[in-house]
This record gives sequence, C-alpha cells and structure tokens, in this order.
Amino acid sequence: MKKRIVHPAYGEIIYEESIWSGKKSLWINGTALKKVNKTTYVLGEGDGALQVAVGGSVMTGVALSIRGEDIWIVSKPTALDWILAAIPFMLMIVWGNNAQLCSIIPVVGGAIGGALGGFGMVYTMIALRERSTAAKLLTALLATLATFAVGALLGFAIVLAYLA
Repeated sequence: MKKRIVHPAYGEIIYEESIWSGKKSLWINGTALKKVNKTTYVLGEGDGALQVAVGGSVMTGVALSIRGEDIWIVSKPTALDWILAAIPFMLMIVWGNNAQLCSIIPVVGGAIGGALGGFGMVYTMIALRERSTAAKLLTALLATLATFAVGALLGFAIVLAYLA
C-alpha cells in the first residue's frame, strides 16, 4: 500500500508498506529516508538530520512522529471498520465449522477457512479506508460474498473429491 500526503512544513511525504512482508519505506520530498531500526528513519546526516519515528501499521493506522508532531499518514480505523472487516472472518469460522450449515452449502472450515476469512478481513480493512459509510457497507458486502464464494468453491471441491 502506498500513501501520499502533503504536509505544510515538510512537503510531500510518501509512505509505502507491503501487506505481505511488512517492509516499510518512507520518502520526504522525493528523498528516501534511511532506516535506522524497525521504527526510526533519518533524513540527512549529522546534527541537522531529521529523525522520523513510524508507529502503527496499515491495519491499525500509521502515524509519523517528527520533532514532537504526530502526522497521520493512514487514519485509525473506526469501530464500524473493525466490525465490517470482521464479518468475512466470522462467517467463515461459524459456517465452515457448523455441520447443519455445511449440509446446505459446504464451506471449508478449520485452518483453511480461518486463513481465507483472515485474508478477507485484512482485505476489507484496507479497502474500507477513507470511504463514505455507504461505500464501506458495499465494500464489506462484496468482500464477504467473495470470501464466502471462494470458501464454498473449495468446500464443493472437497465434497466432490471425497465422493469420487
């Protein structure tokens, strides 16, 4: 995920974080900052170097701390975001581990269903950022349907393989 903001004092700030590896990169006005440790980046050298502390992640919100000022790059998720993002995960866990529901539509459960639901949750959380409430509801509905459809396809494939 790549996020760009323009700050009145520091100019263009670009923050990039890989969802898969967690690798983070930071640029200010087109200059890449040097990573000192897991959360600290430096622009320049010596006493005049600008030290930037990065806190959070794409899931929890990202804030930069520069000279005592907190600059939010990725806003904190709201309670509605967390609830909507949890729906695909909860649906996969409940449906995939309930024999009566799986007799209607077989959905993969257990570790595979949990992983699929977790992927749906992460995707939904990232997709919900900075959208209107109606767009959030539609995005969560589509992500939940897509997660359920993939789980059902895997469930049907397992049932057909078992019966063959």
